[in-house]
Parts: sequence; structure tokens; C-alpha cells
Amino acid sequence: MAGDRFVKMVDGPVPSDMYNFIKFTNGNHDGRNYPPALVEKVKNSIAAVGRHNVIALTLPDVDYLAQAEIDSLLWSVEKCATLGFGKLRDLSHDQAWESVKFNETIEPVAIAAAGGATPEELDYLRESLSNDFYASL
Repeated sequence: MAGDRFVKMVDGPVPSDMYNFIKFTNGNHDGRNYPPALVEKVKNSIAAVGRHNVIALTLPDVDYLAQAEIDSLLWSVEKCATLGFGKLRDLSHDQAWESVKFNETIEPVAIAAAGGATPEELDYLRESLSNDFYASL
């Protein structure tokens, strides 16, 4: 759903592009590796507040999300909203996080497996990722 790659960092997996987007808003990234229109859209859509918080400056366009994705997001917020940083950090240090070295990308299949995906779901994900790869050639 995120369309981003997750990188192993000290406090847990970090979505790489999203991390850069947040850095655009506080001046810690110049956006040179991204289209200028995207950088401006990001700067107009989110704001970093303090060191660890981000707020939306616009309403989300949920037309791009399937109901299953919305349900998954709502479940995640419900599960994690009241957890402190330490607990969230502990939860994120799972098998997927352990499967790579620092600053390496965590494979989506490893993330899904650590999250409890069934063998059938993992097969579907592998096939989907393979199709996406070949479609991008």
C-alpha cells in the first residue's frame, strides 16, 4: 500500500521516501532526487512539528485507497495510538527488522510474514511484486 521501501534503522523500519518527505518540510533535505512538483506538493501537504511529529495540512484523498487499505490503517491506528515510543520501538524490532543489516531495505515479503500473513498471502504478494517488477521494465 505504501509504495515505499522500508529501511532498517535503530528505532525500527523507516519508509525511506516518507522520511525524506518529512525532511523536506523542515529544511533537512533539498529534494534534489525528486521532481520539483512533488517536493512542493509535499511541502504544502504535511508539516513537521518538533522532532517526532508530523501533521497534515490538507485532507486525505481516500479515493486512492481500497476499503481493505482503509480498514488496515484504522486497525493500525487503533492498535498503536495509545502505545508509547518504547513499546512501538519494541514491536517494530521483529523478524523482518532482524533479517537485514542497518540501512538496508527490508523485503516486503519479510514484513508481511512478520505481520502474520498466511502462506497463500505471501505467495500472492510475491507474485504481485514480480508482476510490478516486470511491468516497470
